[in-house]
Amino acid sequence: FVQDRTTDPTGQTIAVTFSEAVTAATAELAASYTVSGGVTVNSATLRPAGNVVELALDAPAIPGDNTIAIAAGIEDAAGNTSLEVAATALTSTDTVAPAASDMEGTTVSGPENDMITVTFNDNMIESEVETIGNWTIEAPEGTPFDVTGATVAYDDTTREAIVTLGAGSADQNLQTFDDIHATFTGMRDLGGNTIGATIIGTTAVNGMIGG
Repeated sequence: FVQDRTTDPTGQTIAVTFSEAVTAATAELAASYTVSGGVTVNSATLRPAGNVVELALDAPAIPGDNTIAIAAGIEDAAGNTSLEVAATALTSTDTVAPAASDMEGTTVSGPENDMITVTFNDNMIESEVETIGNWTIEAPEGTPFDVTGATVAYDDTTREAIVTLGAGSADQNLQTFDDIHATFTGMRDLGGNTIGATIIGTTAVNGMIGG
């Protein structure tokens, strides 16, 4: 059971490989496949090789979070039917840890509305990026910057996360021309790979604050 991010970076395609060729009439029944976590199987398509079924989902299936089960009754050419497959973990064609590739800060006129924009090099799990507790910021380098109360909005299309500072933060405004650094914990890409550990000021993503 492999999440195929090679052909589908969104994580919504699963390749199910059988031990031998199966019949399209029995293998292409979407209802035979169940993905945990409320993910729906929209379609099941037998690939030309004859032993691989491609499942198209309505949402990403994340290795480590979601499992897949298969109902009994899928047949080979001789009419032998498969047994039920209990909930089983997924793997992924993507095994590379993600990273943040670009960062910038922007000061905006007025209090408590400055922004920090970070671009990632892979599609991330939105809820984990949007958890402000997973962020550590320094501005300028060597000076911890409190982002408590800030909000994070992640766009999977651009792979950008925008942190907007809020009133709950002790540090409510960025300073133009300071450098800005960030490191992250608890974030994964859609392949289930955890973002690599970074050291602030050395290998952390960094940028400048513009007005």
